[in-house]
Amino acid sequence: MSQNDGESLKAIMAGTVAVLNQVTSLEPFLPDLSPDDRERVDAYVARASAEATLRAYKSDWRLFCAWCGENGYRPLPAAPATVAAFLTLLAERGFVPAEPRRTKRGTVLERRDPVPLGRATVGRRLAAIVFAHRAADMEPPTTQPDAARLEKAVRGIRKDKKGELPGKKRAADGDVLRDMLRSITGEDLRA
Repeated sequence: MSQNDGESLKAIMAGTVAVLNQVTSLEPFLPDLSPDDRERVDAYVARASAEATLRAYKSDWRLFCAWCGENGYRPLPAAPATVAAFLTLLAERGFVPAEPRRTKRGTVLERRDPVPLGRATVGRRLAAIVFAHRAADMEPPTTQPDAARLEKAVRGIRKDKKGELPGKKRAADGDVLRDMLRSITGEDLRA
């Protein structure tokens, strides 16, 4: 490096330091929205996910919170190691909360035995945890500084479960179609 290059570098560094000293915050400027703008944005945000997806995420989040409660972990914000422990448990043995399940009317349902979950279900549970963190304006465990171990655990689950194929549903053959058509009442099948 020539003497001229060294002087240029010093000048650039001095200018950079001067500019950084003038910056008061590295946070983006987010103005408060007017009520009309906020309502419009919120309406589109609410439509971003399908109702079935939101129901599944809600169920998955409740399960994660129950597991955290039973094991003394904090669900929000969850540490990547906590999420990795939860997901590996699901893949290996499954999890059923100690608290009994109830119907909407309050009837206690029979306790099921835990069963290991497939990779798609484990992936959805992770997606629900990430979704809950983002909804709470918190950094998801997948993007926190120590997320590498979580990422590797998820990769290991996917690799381990790669050979497991979901059970296929029986195709609707002639007998099934005939039974479906017989169950239709009325004269006009076009209705």
